[in-house]
Amino acid sequence: MITKKKFQGLGVTTKIAVGGLITITKMPQFKDVLRLDSEVRGSQIKIQVVAQNAGAVPYSIIPAYINFGDKREFEVDDNCPCPPQHEETAIIFSMIFRNLWKKRDKNVVLLDNEVLVFFYKYMKSKCKRMKDDTLYFEKGKNNKGYELYGVSKDYYNAIVKLYGYIKEKSINNLLKVYKNWRIILWKIPTTHNGVQSMKLALEKGFKVLGYDIGFNNINWTLFDSIILAYYPLGHHNLLDVNCLDSIKPLYNRIKEQFKS
Repeated sequence: MITKKKFQGLGVTTKIAVGGLITITKMPQFKDVLRLDSEVRGSQIKIQVVAQNAGAVPYSIIPAYINFGDKREFEVDDNCPCPPQHEETAIIFSMIFRNLWKKRDKNVVLLDNEVLVFFYKYMKSKCKRMKDDTLYFEKGKNNKGYELYGVSKDYYNAIVKLYGYIKEKSINNLLKVYKNWRIILWKIPTTHNGVQSMKLALEKGFKVLGYDIGFNNINWTLFDSIILAYYPLGHHNLLDVNCLDSIKPLYNRIKEQFKS
C-alpha cells in the first residue's frame, strides 16, 4: 500500500490493513472457518502489529522456516528437497474463531517439563478461553508407547512435517531417511498418548518452538499440539528477528534452547 508522505509514519496503513482483515473474516464465507494462520517474516515488525491488532495470536517462532530463492529450475524428486538458499525465521500467528473453541477439548495433558509448561502458559495468557482448561502432568513411561502418525513433505522449503504419536524405532528411521532436509517439524497432541512422544522428541534433540491450539482432530474433537523441530543439517540461530515486546518471552525461551 502506498500513502502520501504527509500520512507516512502515522499508522494509517496499519489501521487500514487491520480493518480490512477484520472485515474479511466477518464475511459469510468465513462462517465455518475454525482458524486463519499467517506466517510473518521475523524482521517485519509492522506486519506483526497488523496481525496482533486484528486479533491474531503468535503461537510459534520457527528458525529458518522460510527458504527464499530462485526455485524455477527445481524439480521434485523422491527424497531430494530444494537446498538451503536464503533462510529466514518465521513468526506464526493464528486468528482463532468461535467454532474452534466449541470443538476444542479442555483437558490438556503434558509431559512434566518446564519448557513445555512455559509454552502452554504463554498461550493461556493470550487466550482467555483457556481459563477453564484442566491441565494434567505425566512423567512419560519407559515403554514402546503408542503409534499413529502422518508425514507430509514440502520439497520447495525442504521441510518434513510429522503429525501424531511415534515410537522410538520409527522416529529413528525417519531422522535417518530425512537427514538431508532442512527441518523436521513434529506436532504432538496434548493427550495421554502424546506424553511418551513428547519425552522421546526431547531426548532426540527436538526443540520446542510453539503451542498450537486445536490443531489435531481426533474423532471430531480438537486437541492442542506441542510444536517441536529438529534440524538435520545443524542448529539454526534466530538472526534478524525484530519482534514486538509481547512476543519477546516466546522468542527468548526459544533462543535459550538453541544456546544449550
